[in-house]
Amino acid sequence: IKSSHHNITFYSIRIINALSTVTEFNEETLRKEGINTMVDDSAHDPNEIISKANSKVAMNDIPGAQMVYQTALLDWVDDATFGSPDKKEELSKAIATLWVEYANLNRKANLFKAATEAFESAVNCPVAGSSGNIWSEYAAFQRERNRNKTAQKIYIQALVGDNGQGGQVTKEEERNRIWLEFLDMMRKINQDESLTLEQLQEAVEVEQTAAASTATGGGIIDHHGNIQHQHQHQ
Repeated sequence: IKSSHHNITFYSIRIINALSTVTEFNEETLRKEGINTMVDDSAHDPNEIISKANSKVAMNDIPGAQMVYQTALLDWVDDATFGSPDKKEELSKAIATLWVEYANLNRKANLFKAATEAFESAVNCPVAGSSGNIWSEYAAFQRERNRNKTAQKIYIQALVGDNGQGGQVTKEEERNRIWLEFLDMMRKINQDESLTLEQLQEAVEVEQTAAASTATGGGIIDHHGNIQHQHQHQ
């Protein structure tokens, strides 16, 4: 009987405080920029904010575009936190959209550190931090930059959390999609289409159990960021 066993070392992701990269803005400065600091409860349309930001980008005003997103995020998170509970879920989706667009603004401008900081703030957002789309986009951003270890940390944090204490993404359909994205990454890097979702999930469980009792271990991601695996025969 031939079987395949994949040993994986997973690294806990370091998370910064929610909204830590959203700067405290001077309201007078915001007014001079023509940005309304008061957001109407009925006006949480992310497309309007994206359009305003794109107008700034068209004028080569990246800082202005950043400020558009930052201001809206500050206001909308407050609205979701202190506003009507009936609107919180819908507003949460809108906020998640803004976080992704804000991060991608920085990515497209080759401001990779700012993009990373935006994603870190997004996954820690008290309103939208559990959005599967945010975690998926964050991992994709790191994969795009060939940062496989970091992408793995993001997938693990989204799906199982630190030491298996619970993933940040809670909706089942979003979790299923992220598992498949994680599996796709592992297959491609390792050039091993034989790896199954069940094997990956089992390996995650084994490694998370081991991580709870030791800080060291082997694994399929080496110091070059490549995926290794062993085939055992019975």
